[in-house]
Amino acid sequence: MLRAQSYEEAYHKLLKALKGYSHLFTSLKKVLVKPNLLSPKKPDEHVTTHPLVVKAVLEFLLALGVKPVVGDSPAVGNLERVARVSGIKDVCDELGVELVPFED
Repeated sequence: MLRAQSYEEAYHKLLKALKGYSHLFTSLKKVLVKPNLLSPKKPDEHVTTHPLVVKAVLEFLLALGVKPVVGDSPAVGNLERVARVSGIKDVCDELGVELVPFED
């Protein structure tokens, strides 16, 4: 558990903390990142995983040469809409990471 006063601070603390786990990922080619994308809510509503947290994890994996994929199956709405409203789609687009809906 990391304590932070802002998501920006959490982003930097998370990147620093993840470096200690690099050895667990260096042999992998692809990793599924599964944030909590429950419903189409904006980041400041605190319903979904904050986009800066997802960005930190994706940047960590990309820096190791691992291909991350973001996937989920929201309880309300489709993945594309939930990811767009929550800010996760912008992060995926910015970093060139695929967004994959889980199928039934």
